[in-house]
Amino acid sequence: IKNQIDGSEITIDLENKNSNPMTGSKADQLIGDIKDDLISGIKYLVLDVVYMFIAFIIFAIVAFITGAFDAFAKIIPYMENVAAFADSTAFINSIPEDILMNYAGSFMILFIVGIILLILYSLLLYIATAKLADTGSLGDALNIVDVCRTIKEIEIFRYLGFYVLLTLITVIITFISGFIGELIPVVG
Repeated sequence: IKNQIDGSEITIDLENKNSNPMTGSKADQLIGDIKDDLISGIKYLVLDVVYMFIAFIIFAIVAFITGAFDAFAKIIPYMENVAAFADSTAFINSIPEDILMNYAGSFMILFIVGIILLILYSLLLYIATAKLADTGSLGDALNIVDVCRTIKEIEIFRYLGFYVLLTLITVIITFISGFIGELIPVVG
């Protein structure tokens, strides 16, 4: 077969069944790479789920301590007639003030705790993911004490600074992408 662009020739032996370029070591290497990537992906998924589960358990304990479940249970009977109200203000005014304040207080505490847990989860997961990539060991990545020790070695303020910088870069890129996405229909 002659290449029309540069004039080079490629020879393919159609009679020889062993001339397949994806046999032997190349095929084994490709399958091995896919297998390694699949195993790495499963390890990361397990790592992510474990760290998220820890954050969820802490969140649920705080929700139980603050009485968020009780407060929500007390509001449920007032939700049955929500369609009867013309607007949300009438619905909120129908709930007794003590129940509403208890619910709002629990919700605010859970909101703050949730944000703190999300930040801690993200900070720990970044380092744990790096440990997983470095060692390939899920046990090393799940060792929270070792992950915290690594954060201390990096220096917490340098790490937080990097995290904030990374977040700002992500926000800027997202803003620019959105802006360009909005301009395309106008310009094009």
